Order: sequence, then C-alpha cells, then structure tokens
Amino acid sequence: MNALKQQYPHHPVSLKNVIMHDWWIYLCVSALGEVVFDPKPSILYRQHQNNVLGGSTDGWTSKWRKRLNRFVKGKNRYILSKQAQQFIQLYGQDMSPQMYKDMDQFLDSYQKGVFSRMKYIWQSPFYRQSRLDNWIYKLVFIMRKL
Repeated sequence: MNALKQQYPHHPVSLKNVIMHDWWIYLCVSALGEVVFDPKPSILYRQHQNNVLGGSTDGWTSKWRKRLNRFVKGKNRYILSKQAQQFIQLYGQDMSPQMYKDMDQFLDSYQKGVFSRMKYIWQSPFYRQSRLDNWIYKLVFIMRKL
C-alpha cells in the first residue's frame, strides 16, 4: 500500500465517487500493477454485524431483496461508471495502453445506445466474480444504471 502511495501520490479530491476504500485500492492495483493471489493469510481481517457491507448473516433471499431495494431506490446508482471516470482522469496516463483502451471503451460504450451497450457488454473484459452477479452487472450496464 505504501508503495502504491509513493508511486501514485495523486488521489481523488472527493470520495463521493469512490464506492469503498478496498474496491478503490483493488482498482488501483489491478489497473496499475499486478494482482497476486497468496493462499497463505498474512493479515488479520474480521467481519462483524456492523459492517457496511459483508459480515451479515442474512440469507440469500434477504441479501438479494436488499440489493434490489437499493437499486430501485437509486442508492449507488451510476457509482461504478462515475468511479471509472474518476479513476481514468487520475491515473489514465499511468495505465498500460491496453488497460486504458479497455476502460475507455467501457466508458464510451456506456454512453451509447442500448444496442451498442448490448454488443459491448457481451465482449467486455470486465466481469463480476459470481455468475449471478455477472449477469446482473451486464443487465445494469445495458440499462445504463451502472
């Protein structure tokens, strides 16, 4: 983390477009460096009932009901696209040409018509971890609510 701060000292002036600090850090590392998965735990991390996200003992149905409710009410709507715009403004010059091209195409396609978004999202290099989350990500992108 300190190496990241030293090499890329500029940071968002406002955090309103940063979803969560760990998401932002992962975005920085994956776009500007390399993600390495280490099977050996080396830090202590715990989740608890008061976490904003995670740590909940809600069942699958309750979890998705809450997500749908947040989406319908407009909470966090457009935050992924805004975060991508802010990231490319801050670090675009530091990104590899391919990563810059991928993010630029994402943002450009997001602004286009529904058929262009549909075409783009099925060939996009970006994805979510679970199959269901990935389908929802694609649907929300097509709806232009990301």
